[in-house]
Amino acid sequence: PIGDKPLKFALELSQCIEGLQVFVGSFEELKVLAKGVVIHYKEHPLNSHYVGKEHPRDWLFEVTVPFTSFFNYWKKAKKGFNG
Repeated sequence: PIGDKPLKFALELSQCIEGLQVFVGSFEELKVLAKGVVIHYKEHPLNSHYVGKEHPRDWLFEVTVPFTSFFNYWKKAKKGFNG
C-alpha cells in the first residue's frame, strides 16, 4: 500500500525516465505480462520473492558500530554526517 502523496511524488519523478512503464498489480502478474523480459528492482526486505536483476539499495551513510535502539542508531548516523 502507498499513500496519495508518495504515489504522486513517485509519478512526478517518473517523468524524468524516458520509456518508463508503471504497473499496478502483483509481482506474479507482472512476471506473466513481462515474460522473456528481465525485471530490474531494488533490493529490499519486502522484495525477497522478486525474480530478475536485483540492484543493491542506496545508503546515505553506514553505521558500523552496534546500536540498541533507533535513536542510538540515529545519533551515530548523524555523527557520521557531521564528521
